[in-house]
Amino acid sequence: MRSSMDVALGDLIIRSVTGFCNTQLEWSSRGLKNAVLEAIESAEGVVRILEAAGLPVWTKRISLPIPRIDVYRKIPELLSEAIVRKDYLLSAGCYMIEEVDYTTLLNLVELGAYVCLAYLEEEAAVNKLAKYLVKLSSVNPIYTTQVALSLNASPVETPYFPISTSLYGGRIGVSLLYPNYLAKAYVEGGLEGFKKALLRVERELSNLLKEVNFFIDYSISPWMDKSVARLIELVANAKPYVNGFLYGIHVLNKAVAESSLILRKMGGFNKVMLPYAEDSYLIELGGRGLINARDFIRYSSASVPGVDMVVVPLNESGVRGLILDALAVAYLKNYPTGLRVVPVDSEPGSVVKLGRFGDVYVLNY
Repeated sequence: MRSSMDVALGDLIIRSVTGFCNTQLEWSSRGLKNAVLEAIESAEGVVRILEAAGLPVWTKRISLPIPRIDVYRKIPELLSEAIVRKDYLLSAGCYMIEEVDYTTLLNLVELGAYVCLAYLEEEAAVNKLAKYLVKLSSVNPIYTTQVALSLNASPVETPYFPISTSLYGGRIGVSLLYPNYLAKAYVEGGLEGFKKALLRVERELSNLLKEVNFFIDYSISPWMDKSVARLIELVANAKPYVNGFLYGIHVLNKAVAESSLILRKMGGFNKVMLPYAEDSYLIELGGRGLINARDFIRYSSASVPGVDMVVVPLNESGVRGLILDALAVAYLKNYPTGLRVVPVDSEPGSVVKLGRFGDVYVLNY
């Protein structure tokens, strides 16, 4: 039997429960393993509570703090013993790209870890990242989906990978898979109905997790048929390839920001997200040639991140230009923003298989 809470929350899915590791951990195999196990124990407790209440948890995650620079190259070896649960995704924290060599980065993604990269000097970082992404893709394109550049050169404590980094430690982060839930709320009550839906989420989760030190990242992110692009189109009455769509992103971001005056558990990004390879509607439009990589630069002016999971031909110069333009937009926004580019050895319009992301059309630059 469905409880009144289940009915109220309707199409809500818990996208992830993330345990943030102690920031004072000892950077040794034993210290790292103990920190991971402690974070898993906390996350498991939250997962049990949510699922017992009829709220499915899609993924479970662990996020590490920023490693000391002197242990960068040792992290893959230390992590090999700390990854004790295959059902948990793991973010290996944030690294200065100028200090990271390709072999270390390759070893990390081969372990299945997600990596946030920050930088000191923009152009040097872009040149290095473009080379690294092309090299990683030549081994396995999936590896590039595990690496993100922080366009503001700073990590964020968020359940969203790969940017996620434990900055305060000991907390639990919750993210939501709820475009359909929000679309229903908007149809029934407009923007006020949308805002009330956010408040309902916090009220119900706070009641369930009243003994837990947790926060919610209210970012609106898709997974395939649970499309954020369709939600924006509904609000803007404009398709992703015409003028007016960007304003729809702004309207949703503004509604979340206005709700933040009341929401007490908010943390992380709390913005609209448009990862290309995770939204079946965007993939469809890419296959029809109606959107390309440049459109995601346009989206990035209003969404966090806009240039995310963008699948493009394996061209180092093209990748570099895309990153540079995304950096220019991020500079003006002055807001934490990430970028993921997936270069593949295929021509625009062709279909590539990207593991759990399925079949994705390659975009033109």
